[in-house]
Amino acid sequence: MPEGATDCSFDDKAARCRIRSILDFVQKILDVYQFDDDKRMRFFSELNSISQKIEDSALYLGVLGEFATGKSTFINALIRSDLLKKQITSGTTAAPTIIRYGKPMDIRVKYLDGSAEHFSKHYNPKDGTVFRNYLHHVSANEEVSKTVKEVVVYYPSDKLADGLVIVDMPGVNADERRHLEVTRNAIKEVCDAVIVVMHSVHHFTGSLEQFIYENLQDQIHRCIFVINQIDLLDNKSDRDMVHKSVSAKVSRSFGIKKPHLFCVSSLSLFDHANNGAMSNEKRKELQREFEQMEKNVVSILKQQRVHIQTERTASLLLESLSNISGEIKKQENVYASMHDALSKNQVPDIKAFTHTYIDSYQKDLDNNCVSAKDEMNRFLSAKKKEAGDLISSRINGCSSKDMLKSLVEKLDSTYLDGIIKEINQTLENHLGGMEQAGKSKMKRFESDFSQIYQSLKTLGGKINAHSSSPAISEESREHILKKGASSAITAINSSIEDSQGKTSLGVGMGVAVAILLPGIGLVLGAILGGVVGWLFGQSLSDMKAECIRKIKGSLEESFKTIQAECAAAIENRKTRVLGDMKDIILGYVQQYEKLLAEMNERDNRMADELARLQKMSKNHMKQLEDESRWLAGLKKELMLH
Repeated sequence: MPEGATDCSFDDKAARCRIRSILDFVQKILDVYQFDDDKRMRFFSELNSISQKIEDSALYLGVLGEFATGKSTFINALIRSDLLKKQITSGTTAAPTIIRYGKPMDIRVKYLDGSAEHFSKHYNPKDGTVFRNYLHHVSANEEVSKTVKEVVVYYPSDKLADGLVIVDMPGVNADERRHLEVTRNAIKEVCDAVIVVMHSVHHFTGSLEQFIYENLQDQIHRCIFVINQIDLLDNKSDRDMVHKSVSAKVSRSFGIKKPHLFCVSSLSLFDHANNGAMSNEKRKELQREFEQMEKNVVSILKQQRVHIQTERTASLLLESLSNISGEIKKQENVYASMHDALSKNQVPDIKAFTHTYIDSYQKDLDNNCVSAKDEMNRFLSAKKKEAGDLISSRINGCSSKDMLKSLVEKLDSTYLDGIIKEINQTLENHLGGMEQAGKSKMKRFESDFSQIYQSLKTLGGKINAHSSSPAISEESREHILKKGASSAITAINSSIEDSQGKTSLGVGMGVAVAILLPGIGLVLGAILGGVVGWLFGQSLSDMKAECIRKIKGSLEESFKTIQAECAAAIENRKTRVLGDMKDIILGYVQQYEKLLAEMNERDNRMADELARLQKMSKNHMKQLEDESRWLAGLKKELMLH
C-alpha cells in the first residue's frame, strides 16, 4: 500500500444520501423565513454549489505554494505539458485556473460581471503557442485577471482522464492582497484536497506556515506536501535531511503524525533540463522519484476520493447550516421581541382619562365664567355711572325749558353709542377669551392623547381626528342688546302712562324719538325717547330733577337687564365651549376605540402567528442542530480514515 494510503469500510453512500436529504430540508425551510434578498441569494447559492459538488465525481486538487517555488513547473510536470508559463518575468498566477480533461483543447473564461468567453470561438485551439499566450493573458495579466472570476482549461492529458482536476492558485506570498483572497476562496469553494509546493532551499517559511494555519484547518490532514526543485541539492543525504526537517516541522506545527511529504524535481521531466547543470543520470533518477511520488499521490487520492468529497461536502454544508441557523435565531428573537411587546401593550383606560380631563376643564371653565361675570359686572357699573353722569351733566346745564326740550329732542347719541360699543366689545373679549381657553385646553388634550396613542407599541398610523377644535359658535350681540332695549322701553312706557295727561303725546313722542335716534336697539336712546311726553309740564328745576331721576331709574333697570343678558351670554358660551370640547373628545375616543378594537384583533392574530412561528423556528433550529452534530461527527470520523 502506498505511503499515507489507508483503508476503511466507511459507508460513503449512506452519508451522501443523508447529506442530500439535509440539503432538501434546508432549501425548504429557506422559503419560510423572511431573509433579505442578499442573504437569501447567498444561502441558495451556497446550497446549489454543495448540491453540484456532491453530484460531481471529479476530485479537485489545489496546487498551493509561494512565489517562485516552481508551482507552475510542478503542474506542467503532472500533466506532461508546458501548458503554464513559468518565467519569473512573465508574472504569476492572478486568477484561479481550473485544468481538467477535455478534447479538443479549449479555455472558458468566466468574468465577474457575469459574461463569459471561449478561446475556441476566436482562435485555433490547435495552435499551442497562441493557446498558452491566451491562458497567460487571462490568468496572469493583473489588469485582465482582476476582472476574471474563473478560468477553466480543457486539456487532453492522460493524467486528467480519470477525473482529476488541478486548480492552480496565486502564490500565497504575492504582493497583491487580491491574490490572497482569490487563493482563499478557491481553497474554500473549489478544492477537495491540496498539494503544498515548497522550495528545496527556502522550504517551510513562516508566511507559508501562517497561511496554512489560517486557511487549511479543515483540509490539513489531507494535504500533500511536496519539496520541489530538489535538483538544487547536490546529494541524496542533503535531500533526506531536508525531508526529515520539513516532515518534523509540519508534524509539529499541525499535529499530523505522519504527513504525506515528497521530494521531487519537476524540471527533470522536461528535456530542456539537460541545458542546465543536471546530468542525464541525475535527471533520470529524479524522474523516477517524481513518477513514484505521482503514483503514491494518485493512489492516496483514489483511495480517499469519496471520503475527501464527502468530507468536503459535509464541511461546506456545516458552515452553511451555521449561517442559516444564525439567521433563523435572529428571526426567532424578532418573534420573541414582538410577542413581548404585545404582552406589555397595556392599554390605558381612555374613558377614565377623558372624564378626568373634562371634569378638570369644567372646573377651570366655571372659574373663568365666574371671573368673566365679575369683571363684566364691574365694567357695566362703571359704564352705567358714566352714562348717568353724562346725561345729568347735560340736563343740569340747560338754562331754560326750551333748552331742555332742545337737548332731549336733539340729544347727540354718539357718545352713548360709544358706551354701548364698549359694552359690546368687552363682552366679545370675554366670550373670545373663553373660546381661546377652550382651544388651548383642546391642544393640551390632543398632546396628552397623542402620548397615550403612541404608547400602544403595535398600533400604527395616526388618528384622523381634528387637529384643533372647530370654531365655537358665535352669539348675536345685537340680539342681546335689542332684548335689553326692549325691556327698558317697556319700563319707560309704563312711567309715561302715569304722567300728567301727557300719555298720548308721551307715547307718540317716545316712539317717534326712539325711532329717530340712531340705533333703535340702543338702550339709552330708548330711555331718552321715552321721557319726551312728560318733560314739559313742570318747572325747569323740577323737570331737570324728574328727568334725571327717571333716566337714572331707567338706566338702572336697563343695565340690570344688560347685566343679566351678558351673564347669560357668558354662561351660554361656557356651555357651548364645553359641549364642543366634549364632541371633539368623543370623536377622538370613538376613533381610539375603533383602532383599539382593530389592534386587539390584530394582536390576537399576531400572537397566534408568533406562537406558530416560534414553535416552527424552534423545531427547525432543533433539526439544524441535530444535522450539524451529525455532520460534525461525520467530519471527525472521516478525518480518522
